[in-house]
Amino acid sequence: MYTKTTLAKKRAPFVRLLLDLSTENANVVSVADHDGHESRAVRLVGDSTRFMVISFTKTSKERYLKSWLEENTKPGECIAYEGAKHLRYVFLGFTENNLKAGHILFFREGPDFTVEELRDHFGTDLKEIEPEDRQLLPDLTADDGSLTSDGCGLIRESYAHDQSRILGVPLDTAVFQIRLGGIKGTVTSCPDLLFDRICRSNGKKIAYRSSMVKYNEGPHVLEVQNVSRAPRAGRLNKQFIVLLLTLGIPLSVFEELLQMQLSEIDAVTTHREKALECVDGEVDAEASGFHQELYEMLLAGHDMNEPYLAILLRRFQTTARDALRSKLNIPVKSSGYLLGVVDYCGVLKEGEVYMNLPTRGGTQVGPVVLMRNPAYDTNGVRVLNGVNKPKLRHLTNCIVFAATGAHSETDRMGGGDLDGDQYFFITDPSLIPQRRATLAPSTSPRPITRSQTITMAGRTQTVSHSARTGRSIDMRADAIQTFLTLRCNFLLGSISNEWMARVGSTPALADSPACRALIPMLEAALDIVKSGGSPAILRSNFELFKTQHAKSHPTEGWRNPLDILAAHVPSAPPTSAMDFACDPQLVLQKNVSADRWDELVRSAEGVMREYNRALSVAIAADKDAKLYGLQEDEKRADMAKADVIARHFPRMSSVLYLPQYLLKASVWYIYYSLFLDCLEPAIRYFTGYKHGKQSFAWLGGRWLNYIKARA
Repeated sequence: MYTKTTLAKKRAPFVRLLLDLSTENANVVSVADHDGHESRAVRLVGDSTRFMVISFTKTSKERYLKSWLEENTKPGECIAYEGAKHLRYVFLGFTENNLKAGHILFFREGPDFTVEELRDHFGTDLKEIEPEDRQLLPDLTADDGSLTSDGCGLIRESYAHDQSRILGVPLDTAVFQIRLGGIKGTVTSCPDLLFDRICRSNGKKIAYRSSMVKYNEGPHVLEVQNVSRAPRAGRLNKQFIVLLLTLGIPLSVFEELLQMQLSEIDAVTTHREKALECVDGEVDAEASGFHQELYEMLLAGHDMNEPYLAILLRRFQTTARDALRSKLNIPVKSSGYLLGVVDYCGVLKEGEVYMNLPTRGGTQVGPVVLMRNPAYDTNGVRVLNGVNKPKLRHLTNCIVFAATGAHSETDRMGGGDLDGDQYFFITDPSLIPQRRATLAPSTSPRPITRSQTITMAGRTQTVSHSARTGRSIDMRADAIQTFLTLRCNFLLGSISNEWMARVGSTPALADSPACRALIPMLEAALDIVKSGGSPAILRSNFELFKTQHAKSHPTEGWRNPLDILAAHVPSAPPTSAMDFACDPQLVLQKNVSADRWDELVRSAEGVMREYNRALSVAIAADKDAKLYGLQEDEKRADMAKADVIARHFPRMSSVLYLPQYLLKASVWYIYYSLFLDCLEPAIRYFTGYKHGKQSFAWLGGRWLNYIKARA
């Protein structure tokens, strides 16, 4: 069995074609490189630029989009673009994430792979796996038949340790989110002897359940997509806040938490430790980007008034305040996100959970609030009891749910499961609701197949939908219709916006009749791609809902508590003029000859011009992406910066290169002119600040931090 050896999300460049179909004739708005995440298909082909991502402007008309898709997805049809007419791309398809973003994929065929051959590789063996490597287990069920083990299997503990070594994660890692051909979900570490007893045989490595099988066969490559980790402090959001308010948590609790966060944000420009604590909570898992740069500068010990550091700190303050005001992402220290798994030992009772968090004192005992994002239903706010069960102590940094009970606990949380869903937990006593949701649970309709009677928006209807045989299925036509219907999931956004607009308008909050009526539609919209439900019927029910509730008005004299919280967040203060002066400790001019220094300065000037041009183009592209509503994982300006750093400060193969890197970083930081007067030579320094080039001056920031830390 082969295992992918890293969990890092590797970036891969794709070609992206942006089309405007607001008229009958397709207009190419732009052709550019698009940095996306590496996928199985990319690893298989080996060249990501053979994949083209095609997106469409918001103004594109559906009838023209449909016509374009019908024409350009035909077998044998291919597309090209100006400047590379010799490169021909053929329709490949789209993933669920592509669908959400409104993208489709085309592929440049070659002697190694055609589109059909590439698709076939997702249904045939790539590497042989001996039958004894894995075991199929039945799913565990609650009293009502709902699955308590949905998407969750087992992995032999000794084999889990092997995978942990390969991946470079702690040996006590308990949960692995995997894909193995058509098998998808999580596997939980299980002691070898117990694993053999559960499998009723020896030598197996992985045990999967029926609910994990998405399709038969597929590549026999074990891909680990995520693992359980020690949780960082989590954050509330508007939905979580309003649900907790509905269940009786006083508004003053959230006001106090918000004020604490605002005080910490205010302190970041003057208190290094407070700044490190705040920024550390933002540092992304890939150790890159704005927050990482700021964090490293703070650690290096630069003066808090250092101009570039001061600029970054102010930018951090502004972004943090804006996020608080618009999203109410209030940090809660006694909270976090964890992967969920099932209790395969059978020691937990209904209403109990097990959470062993070594970085937070070990086993969490007592009431714990659990939710799943997105959350709209008070019934999805589960208050369970954390207990200590020694038999489960090896399961760290995850939430272990009971395998028995009246109904699956994860399913109560908006239809959650255990195939990789992250669950938000809170142990802060001030945020534990005393009141429990008692309203009848709202259930989303099942996928509409053949003839069904469903009730939504207060209307009962019978829908006929004839089953189609394998021969009658037109996969291309289905793909086109699916894309047109579900791209960008506009319907989910519309229903969610309606819920948000109504939820704060009455004292009943999320328990108001209007908000309760929207819940089945929200759940159906969230699951519509997987369930195969009817978007047309869902849209019709939503329109009916709006008609029925058109005359409802906010309660007189009532103020939306979310607006009250947002009003507490102040606007950014006006920026004052900054005195840009260099730090003499970062200037290494005396370490080399004048000729060598001059040579490096001339070289730096050329790089600076190149960087400024690339940055200007990237900023313009970022503006276009925002204008056309394109989803970007990372700003192009940040990518342009990262590209220059990667080319001019590549990973060192030997420590012998360190002096060269430090010298180059110092030169980029500062420019100088040498003047001779009648008495004595004097050196006049011009920093990147002098020319308004603060960004370029700190491209070698990691090495400037090294200099400063050792000064």
